[in-house]
Amino acid sequence: MERCSVCIHAAIRRLSPKAAVIFHTHMPYANALTRVQNQRIFPIGQTEVSMMDRIADDDHYPSFAHEPEEGGRLAKLLHDKSTLFMANHGVLVTGETVGEAYDRLYYLERACQVQVYAT
Repeated sequence: MERCSVCIHAAIRRLSPKAAVIFHTHMPYANALTRVQNQRIFPIGQTEVSMMDRIADDDHYPSFAHEPEEGGRLAKLLHDKSTLFMANHGVLVTGETVGEAYDRLYYLERACQVQVYAT
């Protein structure tokens, strides 16, 4: 496993008790939104509205996460949320089970796709 994966995932797993499962992806539509100036999901439909209170945003991309402190910083940003948009990097989704995390990731990518199409 790459050092940056360990630095990010280990800290979030340690500092976020409900993050039993962590998916960090670079899926096309979610990844596209992390690279635009206003990288937010807007409440433009039912799916988006249902996830608004679970999303945290990281507007600062310091480069590769090669130090454990970066994972701690991301864990603090995530706090009690289950989804983190990381500027110019990708998204991270957590869950208490694989099914819960996967479901969140699936609907997040669909919401991002709709937003990309709508803009």
